[in-house]
Order: sequence, then C-alpha cells, then structure tokens
Amino acid sequence: MQFHQDPGFQSFKRVDLHCHSLASTEADEAVLIALKCPESFSTPRDVYEQAKRRGMDFVTITDHDSIAGVAELESHADVLVGEEVTCYFPEDHCKMHVLVWGITPADHDALQRVADDIYLVAAYIEENRIAHAVAHPLYRQNDLLNRWHLERLILLFKGFECLNGAHSMLHRDAFEPMLDELSPDRISELARIHDLVPRWPNPWLKARTAGSDDHGLFNIGRTWTEVPSDVADIEDVLECLRQGRCRPGGEAGSSLKLAHNFYSVGIRYFTRQMGDEAARPTLQGRVLQTLVGERPAPRKREMIGLAVKEKLASIGRRLMHPLTSKPAAGGGAALVKLLLLGSLQNRLAEHEGISGALRDGKAPLGEHEAMFALMSDMDRDVMRGIFKSVIDGIGAGELAPVFDALSSIAAHQFLLLPYYFALFHQNRERHLLTQITGHGRRIDAASMRVGSFIDCYEQPTAAVRFARDVERLANRNGTRLRVHTSCEKPATGDLGRTNFTPLISQALPYCGDLEISIPPIAEVLEWADHCQFDAIHVDTPGPMGLCGWL
Repeated sequence: MQFHQDPGFQSFKRVDLHCHSLASTEADEAVLIALKCPESFSTPRDVYEQAKRRGMDFVTITDHDSIAGVAELESHADVLVGEEVTCYFPEDHCKMHVLVWGITPADHDALQRVADDIYLVAAYIEENRIAHAVAHPLYRQNDLLNRWHLERLILLFKGFECLNGAHSMLHRDAFEPMLDELSPDRISELARIHDLVPRWPNPWLKARTAGSDDHGLFNIGRTWTEVPSDVADIEDVLECLRQGRCRPGGEAGSSLKLAHNFYSVGIRYFTRQMGDEAARPTLQGRVLQTLVGERPAPRKREMIGLAVKEKLASIGRRLMHPLTSKPAAGGGAALVKLLLLGSLQNRLAEHEGISGALRDGKAPLGEHEAMFALMSDMDRDVMRGIFKSVIDGIGAGELAPVFDALSSIAAHQFLLLPYYFALFHQNRERHLLTQITGHGRRIDAASMRVGSFIDCYEQPTAAVRFARDVERLANRNGTRLRVHTSCEKPATGDLGRTNFTPLISQALPYCGDLEISIPPIAEVLEWADHCQFDAIHVDTPGPMGLCGWL
C-alpha cells in the first residue's frame, strides 16, 4: 500500500520500535491481572538477540511504564532507550499508550508524574523534542476512544504507530487515511473545533512508525520501522522519527499471533509457578517448554523415560495414599493429557513447519499458521478419543466414562481459550473503525460479504432446499455469498462452499440417514476472521448454525 506521505527513500535500515520484556510487569488483560501474571517473560538479552537475527539494524524495548528492561542493554551502541507510557485524557479517563524513544531516567520520571493528563505528556514530549508515536491509536483499551479523542491526538502528537504487529491491518486501513487527508487548512479546522493549539512544526506532516508489539518472543523483527540507509547511529534514528523520515514495514497482527502470545505468557507463567518444573521438568512441562523455545525438543528415548517416571510416581502415590488417590488415568483432564501427547507424537511428522522449527531450535509457537494447523488436527484427535472412550464405556455397561467425558471436554476447551479470546479480541473494534475514523471499507450490495451456515447440507430437507435456492440466487446476482458446512463427505462441485471436517460425526437415532456433526469451532472462527464477513445468515439451529451465531 502506497501513501502520499511515504518518504520515498529506496534503501533503508530497520528497527522494531515496539516490543516488550519481563520489565512489563503490569498486565492489561483481566485474566492476567487476576493471576498476578506479567505481560511478558522475555529477557532483554533474548529480545536483543531475536531482533538482530531478524535483521534489525537498531533495537529498542518499550516496556509498560518502565525503562528497567532496556537499561540492561545500554552498553550496546545500537539500542534506543524506549518506553510505552500509559496516559489518560483527563476529561473522561480514556486510556492511551504513547511510545517514546531516546529518553533519560529523568524523562521517564517526569512523564510518569504527568501521565494522568495526556495534554501535559504531549507538552513535555514537544518541549524536550522526544521522538515518539501514539501506539495502536484505534485500540479502545477501556472502550472510551472515539473520533473526538483521535482528532485531539492529531493536534497533540507528531508520531503515530500506523502498523502494529499485534493488531489487524483493518486498523491501518481505517486510520492512515486520516493522516493522508491532513493539510494546513484541515489542521486549522481541527484546532478551531477543539480550541487547541497544534503542537510540533508542520503538524499536518506526521511520523508513521511500526512495531511488533511482541510479548512472547515470537514476532520481534517481523514488523518494523524503516529509516534511510544513511542513518549512522541512534541519534540519527531519533532525528528521523522527529522529522517523519520513516515509514512502516512488515506484518500486521492476526488472531493467531495474539493467541500464541497468550500461550507463551501462560506457559512461562505455569512452568515458573510449578517451582522445580524448570530444573526437573515433567513430561508435560518438557513439552510446554519446547513449544515456547525454552528447551530443545525431547528425543523419543527421553519422552519414554519421562513417561515411565511419571507412571511409576503415579503408582507409588496410589500405594501410599489409597484413600486419597486420584482416579486412574483415563478420565477427565488425565484423558485429555494422554490424548494430546499421543496426538502430538503421531501428527508432528505431518507438519513440516513445526518439525522444521524443532530441528532448527526455534519455538514452534512462533510458526503461527503451521502451529494452528497442528492444533486443529490435535483438536480433532482429542475429541474423537473422548467420544470413543464414552462409546466403549457405554458398550461395557459403565456410566462413569460419560461423566469423565464432560470434564475432559471442559479441560480441552480450556486449552483452546487463547484462540477463542484472540479471535474475538482481534475484532472488538471492527464495527466501529469506520464510525470513529470516517474511513475504512464501505459496504454496499455489490461488495457485501455474506457467510451462510447450515447443517446437514447433503440431506433433502426443506431448510437445505431453501439454502440452495438462496445460493443459486446469490450466484446469479453476483452477491458474494459463501456457504459453510461440516460433514465427512461433502458433495463435489459446489461453488462458493467451504466444508470443515467435523470433530465427530454420528448418525441420529430414529432419524433415517440424518447425522449430527460437531464442527471444529476454532477453525470455523479463524476462517471467519480471515474472510471478515459483513453479514451472517444462519440457516439451521444445529452445531454449524451455532458457529454462525458465534
């Protein structure tokens, strides 16, 4: 995408201007706050090394309201001292983040003293010519941000983060045109409307930056800011940021990136809370640490050894505490653990992206598309394993497996929560972007994207006949409609149809040939996030209809 404010230099150097280390101790998300879990466990040294491996010419760390992390790298000549300052509009306490670079400890202290008033923050930044950018300017952190705030931000600040590696490209598409349309007349108009004097020379020319916003040590250096290649040192970089001689580069965010960041923080928190887990990991702990790159992948012999040790320990506990021992492995969370490990061993060779990452010593969770494909396969294996245990138990005249299955499903879905949360979180501002900015995608009859969700599409029911009539009418009229189903053997030749292989498919008793299919919810939601439908048409009240509702 080319913007008319693009500086236009042909060769450049790179710096990821937004990333976090373990000095980001205060979390924004409610779940992390409740657990007293920090937002990152990345060491400053690891952040630096990953940035350099990814081709960054300069490095910074922008922890939340702290410079303690980046201070550990002050001996490096290519490091900019950075910080992400949390500040507020005093009128309504609308929460914002402002990235600052090249600051001193005295600057940090001064900014923290005035952080409750964003106008004082802006004044200090300009008076001291601090290189800066408003971070993820469309992210509604406490659901208060609207166009009134955005227009004031434009008057107050020189720099804006236009591309954030943790947020959707929709944010850039909606926000950057606001900067494109700025002119001396437009700035004068905004100054009159808000009764604010614009800050910085030529306030219609903005510095546009980008950064990965990485918390999990996966995405550093995948999103960056470009400066001209003649930049020699960090002072040159800072001057480019002050003057706007910079431009965004690299990847936007996605729900998968966000989910895997949550997994990374959660896994590191879990292993550290387990005390000796880091020094003497269990089989479960070893696998988790491998996923985030903290340990190399265990060899098959090690896996067997750890499994045997755990089994012997389990037998020992039952012998010593027969009255308080847990149920035998096979029920509840134990069944999920068993199925997950078995699926991982069986499926790993099918996913070259993950097995290749393990061979190269990389964190598998950083291979976002490949990791989600593996997790989807494992999801299917686990659900089918749970279902089989129920069928086997009922066949043997036992009801206990039915109750075990309920706790197994709950435990399994808990493990998938980061995907569900990320998919919804990534789209939380979507319906407001055009309203807030006045820009973004315009929807009309020709451009509207419609997702239709239906169960039992292969059966000659009235609902299916109606859905097929709608599909034919949409194709005839050029409407962008896509039908979504979930069945084991979809009919071939259906244009505009996406089928999801079900987790479980079972014939319904007393219903002839009708089957009930349980779709892979995470896969369906990820696909919908990718397609960005404008309207959803739910044809049936079965499992796929419920996915459409979600």
